[in-house]
Amino acid sequence: MPSEHKSRRNRHSHISLPRLPLLAQTYLWGLILVGIILIASSVAAWLLTHNQAYASMDGETTGVLDSFEAELAQDINTLILAGKWLASPSNSPVFDESLNKPEVARPLQTFLETAQVDLFMLADERGRVVAKMGSTGTKRLGDDISALPDFAEALAGATAVRTEVDASGQLAVKLALPRYARSDNGNLAAAAAAPAGVIIMGFLVDDDYLKDIRKKSRFDMGLVVISREQLAASKLTSRGPSPQMAQFGTGSVNLDDRILYADQLVTLMTHQGPYLYRFRALSAPARASAIVIGSGMPTTILETVHDTWLRTFGLVLLIGLADLLIVGLLMARNFSRSVKELSRATQELATGNLTSRIILWRDDELGDLAFHLDQLRKEFARKLEQLTLEKNGATGAIGAMAVPMLITDSQNRIVVVNHAAELLMGYSNADLEGRVWHSLFALPQGADWRDLPSWIPGQPIQDDHHPLTVRGRLALNAGAQPVLDISSVPIQIEGDLVGYALTLQDVSEIDRFAKAKNEFLLAVAHELEGPLASWRASVELLVEDYSEMTRNELGLMLRTLQRTAVRFQGLVEALVDIGKLEAGKFRVQPSAHLYDKLIKDSIGQIEPVLQGKGQNLEITYGTRPTCRVMADRARISQVVINLLRNASKYSPEGEPIIVATREEGERVFFEVTDRGFGIDPDEQEHIFERYYRSKRVEEEGAGIGLGLSLAKAIVEAHGGQIGVSSELGKGSTFWFSLTEIGDGESSDEPRGINESAGGGRR
Repeated sequence: MPSEHKSRRNRHSHISLPRLPLLAQTYLWGLILVGIILIASSVAAWLLTHNQAYASMDGETTGVLDSFEAELAQDINTLILAGKWLASPSNSPVFDESLNKPEVARPLQTFLETAQVDLFMLADERGRVVAKMGSTGTKRLGDDISALPDFAEALAGATAVRTEVDASGQLAVKLALPRYARSDNGNLAAAAAAPAGVIIMGFLVDDDYLKDIRKKSRFDMGLVVISREQLAASKLTSRGPSPQMAQFGTGSVNLDDRILYADQLVTLMTHQGPYLYRFRALSAPARASAIVIGSGMPTTILETVHDTWLRTFGLVLLIGLADLLIVGLLMARNFSRSVKELSRATQELATGNLTSRIILWRDDELGDLAFHLDQLRKEFARKLEQLTLEKNGATGAIGAMAVPMLITDSQNRIVVVNHAAELLMGYSNADLEGRVWHSLFALPQGADWRDLPSWIPGQPIQDDHHPLTVRGRLALNAGAQPVLDISSVPIQIEGDLVGYALTLQDVSEIDRFAKAKNEFLLAVAHELEGPLASWRASVELLVEDYSEMTRNELGLMLRTLQRTAVRFQGLVEALVDIGKLEAGKFRVQPSAHLYDKLIKDSIGQIEPVLQGKGQNLEITYGTRPTCRVMADRARISQVVINLLRNASKYSPEGEPIIVATREEGERVFFEVTDRGFGIDPDEQEHIFERYYRSKRVEEEGAGIGLGLSLAKAIVEAHGGQIGVSSELGKGSTFWFSLTEIGDGESSDEPRGINESAGGGRR
């Protein structure tokens, strides 16, 4: 077997490659995989560490800017509170001591130092500087500052806050607010009084101011301020960018929108080397200037963080890869041994050895594979044993089927015949085995060829690969010849036709029913033809001779027309009833009646007709006068009259018709007996079927085969039963039964043939 596999593989191979053991292949692929992992991991590590370092610096610069803005906002609020307190009229004496002096009064100086105010100016209502302290730039006592926008706003009664970069490059926050003088009586002047002057005070944002902010960062931070007015860098620290870079940075800024590289770090050259800066528009109040602040870190920090991350990640990666390589090699050896064991086991299965167990002590997918292979081996062994048993018992199994069945080979030769088919066809298995199945059947006379595709009796069937249903009569059977439907289904194994499975169905009853229905239609036409012809002749006679007829002749003619109309109406009503019966809409309207009275009234309707024919009724009532039944009066009368009319039709002249009623348990029976020819036993089981007419009726041409079937439908709709007992040459007895009811029972609800109480045909 292995040599055949190898030769077959060589026939289909175009390139011959040296065969490597599985372990060597595992090592080779492992090395390739490790190399790919190393390259991919190195690239991923570099990108990861770079992004991590960049994100770290971005977070630091953003944090410094956040701290700077928060600190600045807090100090501005403090400055405003201090200014409002200082400008109150109660502090006018302090200002009066400082007017037109080189230095402010000691109490005022102490307050300003405590409030960390770096600059202070006091101007009168004309804008002349009357007192100052700290860094006020070029302003001296006596200078006119009325041209400043802040002065005009404060003198108008408003409070103005400005953040600006002064001429020296210092970032300063200045507050301007009105000062009101105390009135002569020591109270504040009226609200409409003009301010007595303006107070301008503020603080500088310098290195001393920023020392607490820089302490919050782990790195050596640089800060820079860019003013729209100056288009130059204001170095809050010595690490601000050079003027060239500041000009470059400022030129790239849309200061009107207060946006500067909002989503990225910018590399700027400083006096200490390249720094990464993040800029943000200053959110503190700024009236005339658009100010941008920047926070920066040296790029060497980025390189340091990057290198640290890269070394750490690289070390972890190398250790992990080494462990992966060692563990992979160990697993490869173990895997190779397990695969060899599985290969040996599958070779055993290929040779047909289903007794050797497949055991692989592994708690992984290979162990699961070995387990499932062993389960497959067990299943194969079980299936093989089962197939052997099924093969030996196939004939018996088919033979036990209730459906007649034949099995043939691909040439339509019979191989197996079950017992049901033997009984149906009248042949034994030995008689049929080896014969072509369709040679046993012939077309029935008048068969419809449209139902028999590609089949001529005695010739092979042409449709070999599709299900086929044909109808044929068993031709070689010496006994009865039933009409059969033969359904032939191909049996294919892996696409190859190996035979046919044929099922036989006796459709003789279906054919007989169809024939009876056709004969019924012919009989109906014949029955209608007589009354219509008589009616037409009578009407034509009336039309032609009406004026010449006597009263007696006219009455006779009208009575003839009446009888013809009644007969015609009876036929039509019978057809309507049978139509309702076919459609499942046949209904009765039962109500409570005394049984004897119901029967007497029904007999009374037909008794004169019988007496007119010279026939007598011998009636015996064996039921209690109080016996009651639920019945549709008109329908039960229809049944009684129909049975009496049939008895009258087949009773010999001079012989009485015997009528009897009797009780049996909870049921009451009505029986009609005649002394006629009787009914053949083969016909008795069909006598109540729709459209059925006995041979005698067909020969005499009387009746349409609906009376007894309607009688059966009516009785069963009442929950009763109907039947016949007959013996040839001695007559027949027809009977039907109804269920007796108590005195309190009644119902006026309509009841259908499938809704009858107490039984009936379903």
